[in-house]
Amino acid sequence: MKPSTVLTNIGLGVVLATAMLSLTADSVANAEGSMGDRSAAAYVAELEAVNVSGTLTEVTDLAALVCEKRAAGYSEAQMIRVAEARFSIQQATTGVLRAEFHFCPQYATSYRIGSD
Repeated sequence: MKPSTVLTNIGLGVVLATAMLSLTADSVANAEGSMGDRSAAAYVAELEAVNVSGTLTEVTDLAALVCEKRAAGYSEAQMIRVAEARFSIQQATTGVLRAEFHFCPQYATSYRIGSD
């Protein structure tokens, strides 16, 4: 593959990931609970809405992993791509964005879209 094709594909991937984050920002703004509330019960309910099930302990562990990776410098888009190995794009996006919403809002950059 030519270098220009690779760069085009990488650019397209970034645009698609950004678009997906923008599309989900409104649904996250209407999430159960409130930003930073550390509510595993609300997070479980939101995950169940996209057909992801888990115990309170499991989803709390998932949220902790998301927060740890964000603290280590991973972007939301990178976290979603990692989660896509196991989940659909909708499930991965919901899992990452809503973990941030409840457990580490300092990394929740997508929630600020359109709120300036």
